[in-house]
Amino acid sequence: MKNADEMQAMMLERSVGPLIFKLAIPGIITMMITSIYSLADTYFVARLGVVESSAVGIVFSLMSIIQATGLFFGQGSANTISPLLGRGKRKEADQVFATAFFTALLLLSILSIIVLSFTRGILVFLGATEETMASAISYGRIIALGAPWLGLCYTMNNIFRSEGKAVLGMCGMATGAVLNIVLDPIFIFAFKLGVGGAALATILSQLISFVILLSFFILKKSNLTLSVRNFKPQRWVYLGIASLGTPSLLRNLGTTICNIVLMNYASIYGVAATAAFSIIGRINHFMISMCIGFGQGMQPVVGYNWGARKLDRVRAGFSFSLRVCTVGFIILSLIAAFGSRMIIGIFSTDPGVIAIGSRCIFYEALVMPLLGYVILSGMLMQCSGHGKEASILALFRQGCILLPILTALYLIFGLEGMEAAQATSDGLCFLSSLFVVSRVRKREGF
Repeated sequence: MKNADEMQAMMLERSVGPLIFKLAIPGIITMMITSIYSLADTYFVARLGVVESSAVGIVFSLMSIIQATGLFFGQGSANTISPLLGRGKRKEADQVFATAFFTALLLLSILSIIVLSFTRGILVFLGATEETMASAISYGRIIALGAPWLGLCYTMNNIFRSEGKAVLGMCGMATGAVLNIVLDPIFIFAFKLGVGGAALATILSQLISFVILLSFFILKKSNLTLSVRNFKPQRWVYLGIASLGTPSLLRNLGTTICNIVLMNYASIYGVAATAAFSIIGRINHFMISMCIGFGQGMQPVVGYNWGARKLDRVRAGFSFSLRVCTVGFIILSLIAAFGSRMIIGIFSTDPGVIAIGSRCIFYEALVMPLLGYVILSGMLMQCSGHGKEASILALFRQGCILLPILTALYLIFGLEGMEAAQATSDGLCFLSSLFVVSRVRKREGF
């Protein structure tokens, strides 16, 4: 295990390409395993029927809020910590970590209590109908119960990445994901718990992940110290977390808002439509997971070198990551374009679900080669301290562009317009990302 000085030297001196590959592997593995878990969860729930699939898609908005909270504090503190470690300021890094962890714990606990107290009303707002309400309640109340540790897993995973020890985060997150895949069929079918069994499998497996991740700090596997004594809420800490965590918050809340709107629109066309969009959301996440994982390997390298003002290495890290991810997306786009019906058919045999889902996948395949730049540009802005620009890009992809595009296409073309909304939004996001990032790189000289 490298100490802080060795880690700093590695980040600032080792060849950028191999270093990013090394740091990206744990992130890619984690993202792939968690995405596969999500797909497996979707597969097993789909065996119960389209109503249950629809219910999970509706509750997905609640899970997104939990994830958004964890990522806000995780990425906000991680992207604050990396430059601090690059400058050798370890006490300040410990303070940022403790403040993020305990504040997130408090807010996630409050969120859990609110959802458990007003479950039905919240689910109606999220898009549940009388047909899907019973299944949504069974799934949603259990997910809400596990909100504190579900969110904190994302916070701690990002902290490990900030110090270049993503493998520790991978061990914790991957263990929970694999356990979830094992528990799903046991709870859903063997114990006959139905959709509630899927939720129970999720919160129990993520509790194991939480314990594993927390133990790494207790056992001093990290160069950072998690202690209540370091919980010193100060303005500069929260400003740093808010500035660099807001892009993640906006991105995830934007996804949540769009999913709520999508599910409310789709409910007009019946459970086949809501089930299809629920499944497509998980498939799309799987398709972009490797790029996100690779970007997670890029971020600590860029963060350290930005803090040390080694701009040539910042530029090299982004360019290298972009080339790799673009090639990967070109390959995925070909698979998605020619195999769309086969892909959606894995998760459902319902003709309506297959028809809607296959068209969504095909449209997304057309713009997929552009997604590497869209995803990595936001991550670059975030870890290089450009919180304002990162927030703008996050709002573009999941709010300012997608939401009006979704609404306009729905009003003009109905269901077919909704199917093409994400792809249309991604094409426009590429153009906006290119404009914003080019201006920042020109101004900063990287």
